[in-house]
Amino acid sequence: MSGEFRKRELVGSSFVVTHYVDNSHDKVRTDHFLMVHYKHFSRNQIQTFIDEGRIKLLAVGDQKKLKASTRLQIGDQVQVITENTNEPLVDLEIKTLYEDDDLLIVDKPGNLPVHPAGKYLFNTLLMHLRKKHQPWISKGNDFYLVHRIDRETSGVLLLAKSCSVAAELVREFRIRNTEKYYYAITEGHLPEKKLTVDLEIGSDRNSHIRLKMAAFQKGTGELPALTHFEVLKRTE
Repeated sequence: MSGEFRKRELVGSSFVVTHYVDNSHDKVRTDHFLMVHYKHFSRNQIQTFIDEGRIKLLAVGDQKKLKASTRLQIGDQVQVITENTNEPLVDLEIKTLYEDDDLLIVDKPGNLPVHPAGKYLFNTLLMHLRKKHQPWISKGNDFYLVHRIDRETSGVLLLAKSCSVAAELVREFRIRNTEKYYYAITEGHLPEKKLTVDLEIGSDRNSHIRLKMAAFQKGTGELPALTHFEVLKRTE
């Protein structure tokens, strides 16, 4: 068991992350343990969260009063609890297009993050699905992302219901056995009816947005991205 072993779950209206302490963290202070996992927390913040009951210790042996300086033992469980607070509003009108024992295919609306990140935790597609399917989730099941769609983009999203199915589908995407179709409204006049862009895609080095991508000439070592464009309709 590694120091990264943890469990995430919805408990009522709270999101609980349970960290399991193994031999690599035996006798480590609680604040040092948590600062490895939550680098944006200061030691004072961790103590405040402990005082507020947002961080709890399920200790082996005698129960200890948790402090930032508490030394952890093998088998201890450190729980970080986040309450459902006021997050930015999102569109939760998620349509199920197909579902069987292995797959869930949904139509994700725009203005909906796929997974918890940044200021979005509860108002995300994954958390909504986990809450909606809580009895199934409580039996140890979960949904696994096979590919991603940006928060602002609507479209079909494929999720697996097991690690094995997810691994196989990720492989299909990686070896390009899948095709993606996007519909977009653009500004300006495109003279061609059809065109193909055969460039490479990678992180935009000129943007402060970490996930923003940009196109690069072939041979630069980025990922291949062959894209076909077709004009479906023009407006004045």
